[in-house]
Amino acid sequence: SSSISLTNDVTTYTADIGVGSPATYFKLLVLLQFLYLTYCRFHTDTVLVDTGSSNTWIGANKAYAKTATSKDTGNTFSVQYGIGSVSGEEYTDTVTLNSDLVIENQSICVASESSGMDGLDGILGVGPVDLTQGTVSNTYKVATVTDNLYKQRTIDSEVLGVFFASASSGDSSGELTFGGYDASKITG
Repeated sequence: SSSISLTNDVTTYTADIGVGSPATYFKLLVLLQFLYLTYCRFHTDTVLVDTGSSNTWIGANKAYAKTATSKDTGNTFSVQYGIGSVSGEEYTDTVTLNSDLVIENQSICVASESSGMDGLDGILGVGPVDLTQGTVSNTYKVATVTDNLYKQRTIDSEVLGVFFASASSGDSSGELTFGGYDASKITG
């Protein structure tokens, strides 16, 4: 397993992910609301990390820079959210979460239109693959970031660990761990 570091900015958490090679980095801002013990929804001001959605998309506020690893699939995508919608074109590309978590040929939807996503660059979808059904043309389901990390043998299990320090603790750390969890962050 490997973790993405997050920084507490009082009401949100931030992280950067890269798309392409060389990577263009997109800022993630994360605010946690628990839906269930195993599913969490993260609302953000720049990018949304969401276990309640599974498509990864970018381009709402920061342009997608095509690189040598970018491949246009010719497919379109459209997703409705409770807060808005997004549509555009599907690419596959390299996604860099950190130096140990690099995903080749990840589906990346590039927004041409989005609404209700004020301040968002996009979404890093880490929910179940079933939620991608019917969202991309000519494709039944789209492999998620976690699915591809597992299929590419970067992680040993399809587990997402979540840690956010309490803002009142004075600790500004947080992390998402792909492939497991950080046992040192568990008390009790």
